[in-house]
Amino acid sequence: MHARRPGGYDRIMTSLRLFALGTAALLSGCGLSDLRPEPLINNQLPDDSERRGRVWLDKAVRAHGATLDDRATVSIWLRDDWPSTLLRWVAMPWEENKQLLRLDATVGGDNGRLTFEEGPAKGTGWGIQNWVTYRFGADGGPTFDAVDDPDDAIKFWIPTLAYFPLLPWRIREATYVRYVGEETIDGRKRVTVFATWGDPGPQEAIDQYLVWIDAETHLVAGTRYTVRDMMGSVVGTMKYSDYRDVDGIKLPFVINGVEALGTDETESHRMTVERVAFDAVPTSALVPRPELQATK
Repeated sequence: MHARRPGGYDRIMTSLRLFALGTAALLSGCGLSDLRPEPLINNQLPDDSERRGRVWLDKAVRAHGATLDDRATVSIWLRDDWPSTLLRWVAMPWEENKQLLRLDATVGGDNGRLTFEEGPAKGTGWGIQNWVTYRFGADGGPTFDAVDDPDDAIKFWIPTLAYFPLLPWRIREATYVRYVGEETIDGRKRVTVFATWGDPGPQEAIDQYLVWIDAETHLVAGTRYTVRDMMGSVVGTMKYSDYRDVDGIKLPFVINGVEALGTDETESHRMTVERVAFDAVPTSALVPRPELQATK
């Protein structure tokens, strides 16, 4: 799962991790997970459920600070904690748990770079531009992978880390949106919105999302999502908390991978943000070789 090309010991460890993931898939079932709630599967949602779903996603964006059109990049300093020894071994992509990471990414896009601010690889990092991956040393010089041979860890983690903090804005890009209903979780009323792209049913390359929006504050409380890029059956839940204002934008400073929205116990990993800044780097810094392009 490490970004560097494996060799020797690292190749053996990578093979063991892949074996462990494959075994987990066999035990849990290899089919595509499906987040559609029963009323959606059975065509029992009201006729205006699409409109109501869009209305709630718009309410969430307004609550989070409205438009990001005037922001080009976002920089996030965070620590990613994997409490489980097994998951650290199988899935954690970092050399050292809870080390300080700096993510610089385009707002509303997938170009970005990740700098290790602590740990064995301090000062070095990963990057992705136009779906071409690269690594850079302490001097900042990038070393690109072949256009048709991206590093899977980099390709997955940088866009993923950039997506979840800005989910209220990004999820509105979904082409299929439905209001599902309301439920009380942790003593608060939550509105549930289902979102995906194209057909609402499970698709091999398209993720599904259930987004919980606080009915009173209109802030996103969390989301349940598929992880098709990792494995068709994998599902996760992220709980959002510790909202803070950053230049007029409300962002969660804790994004916790939990089993269910009603608990705070970390099931997978917990991202704790230490600082956020907009436009701390220009977009050009995230595309060091614009002539290199690939498809997702």
